[in-house]
Amino acid sequence: YQLKISSGQLIAATPPSISNDTSWYDRGTTVVTTYNNIWYVSYNSRLNAVGYRLDGGKESPIPRADSGAFQVSLMMNAPHVIDVDAVPQYLLSLSFTDNSESHGILPTKLQLDIQGFGIRSIQDMKVWLDNGTSFSVVSVIWEGVDVKPQDLTRFTLNGPTSMVFRTRVFDAAIRATDGFGIPVSGASADIALANGTTISRITGSNGTITMSMIPLGTYEVTMTHLGASTQS
Repeated sequence: YQLKISSGQLIAATPPSISNDTSWYDRGTTVVTTYNNIWYVSYNSRLNAVGYRLDGGKESPIPRADSGAFQVSLMMNAPHVIDVDAVPQYLLSLSFTDNSESHGILPTKLQLDIQGFGIRSIQDMKVWLDNGTSFSVVSVIWEGVDVKPQDLTRFTLNGPTSMVFRTRVFDAAIRATDGFGIPVSGASADIALANGTTISRITGSNGTITMSMIPLGTYEVTMTHLGASTQS
């Protein structure tokens, strides 16, 4: 009997009963076929196997995988046709900037809420998703603080996509003045940020300290000048 493979990427099969007699087997022969889980990878698109059908019957699902192979075993007691079912997948690439979109940031941890999978941690800021899958950004950890975008819009992936998100990382300024509102230059400031780190600065001639790339959160400032200290 003849075994036909109508779809999927076959990488190995039990040799035919007669050498070089492609796909024909003696009755009662057990045949094992091996297929790639992923194929047709090009332009950030690919197919991902989800199951197979024997002779056009009901789909037999297989575990989803991003690599490797799966096998189908059957006995040749009649002619058979194997169809591999697959879904198209597209690569989603994400990048992030500070709130002013002036500087890029590289999160230490990124989590998405993905339709059908729930909340997942994403490695290398890239993930393959099924066509039509919706998702939202739920956590962006940078410098120990969650600076995820304020707008948690859900998006739907319909093709290879690159997206840039503006996070809650800001520039900040501190101004020191005396009791008359006159700027105080040369004052020392110890600034404790929301992530627990402390930075030290000296006020300039206008009494101001500027800081860039500060993660969202409350920070405390201890200002010292001529032996006097104040905290805010």
